[in-house]
Parts: sequence; structure tokens; C-alpha cells
Amino acid sequence: MSESNSDKALFDRIFGKELSKAVRRSTLLYLVNAVGYFLIGRALIFFFPSSLSGLEETVLVAYFSTIASYAVIIYFATRSRHYSGLGVHLNILGFLGLSGGGAFFAFGSIGFLSAAYWLGQSHRIGGMRCVRDNGHVVAFGQDSFVCTSCSRLVKIGLDLPRRWICTGIGFVLAGISLYFSASAVPMIASLAYVILNVPLVLVFDGAMLLFVPLYVQRTFFGGGYVRLPPEASEPRPA
Repeated sequence: MSESNSDKALFDRIFGKELSKAVRRSTLLYLVNAVGYFLIGRALIFFFPSSLSGLEETVLVAYFSTIASYAVIIYFATRSRHYSGLGVHLNILGFLGLSGGGAFFAFGSIGFLSAAYWLGQSHRIGGMRCVRDNGHVVAFGQDSFVCTSCSRLVKIGLDLPRRWICTGIGFVLAGISLYFSASAVPMIASLAYVILNVPLVLVFDGAMLLFVPLYVQRTFFGGGYVRLPPEASEPRPA
């Protein structure tokens, strides 16, 4: 096997492992959110019978359970490594998670959106590019990816492109605007609070889109910067 083929095999192995890990983590978060909501809802109905209507409880449990089941199916599809059309499903799961309104859904949605982004990057001519400075992303050791320009470790499932940072800001501003609009106009209030606290969901999702890529990756999941040898400044030819 030539050196370039060996590098590609290593790159594909790391990518498959990181993608599967990211989807697995997000799927577990979706399952926890769905089960947790059901248990909390049952407890609220038991102790406070007037806290939730039966219809609201049924609709939300069915909705969250459907999202979690969908995530499980896509996780097993990821493990099979047949990636055709997988990016579309990962993006859909990401948006569904953002609509859920729970902390685990919001965190898991970032994992799905990030996995979808990097899956698309893996098919890009010229290789994957860093979300921070567009530098080349190459294999680092046997288990990681690194940007050859900024020397930052890349985390599939946590790193998002800048457009999602801007989206997070938009969500926060939209949530704040809707909150004050709902306070001033009763009709908007009735629409915004039919099932979920929409302004709160927008602000929370936006804050997660801002906070997770910027801080959580580096602080809790082993992200950061590494020292690269000079010959790693440019990727080897595929």
C-alpha cells in the first residue's frame, strides 16, 4: 500500500469513528430528553393534576418519542458506513432537536448538525477545511483531526461553521423580540405559548449554538491546540 493510500485509510478510519461517536452521543441525548420529559410529565400530572392538559402531554410525548426513534434509526445507518443521503437525515434531526426545547435536545442537535457539516466536508474536493480559518484538516496521530493552519484539534459533533454562530445570535434576538411583542400584543402571546414557550426556546437554542462551539469543545471534550511538525503545514496528496 502506498503512503498516500495509507494516509487515506487512516483518515477514513478516524472519520468513521468520530462520526459514529458524535451521532451516538446525540442519539443518547435525544433518548434521555424524550424519556425524561415523559417521566417528569407523569410526575407533574400525579402531584399537580392541573399542570398539563392530557392532549398537550400526549402530543409532546409522541413528538419527542418520534424524534428519538428517528435518531436511533439514523445511528444504526451511520454504523453501517453507507453514507449516501445520510447528511440530509442528520440535518433534519438537528432541526428537530432545536424545535424540542429541552437542554438535551438542544445539545444533541448541535452534534447532529456538526456531523452533517463534516460529512459534507469529507466529500469536498481538496479535503476538509477548518471552521475557524479555512485551513486544511488532516489526521493527527491515530485518533484525531487537526487544522494545519491554526493547529487546533477538530471535533466532529461539536465544531460548527460560522454561519451557525450567526444563526445562534439570530435566535437569541428573535426570542427576545418575540417575548416583548407577546407582552404587548395578546394575539401574539396566544400563538407563541400554545404548546411551548417559543421565546424561551429560541433564546435557549441560540445560547447553545453560541456557547457549545466556542467553549464546551475546548473545555470538556479535549479540544485545544497542539504542536505540529513543520512538514505538517500542508496536507499530503491523496
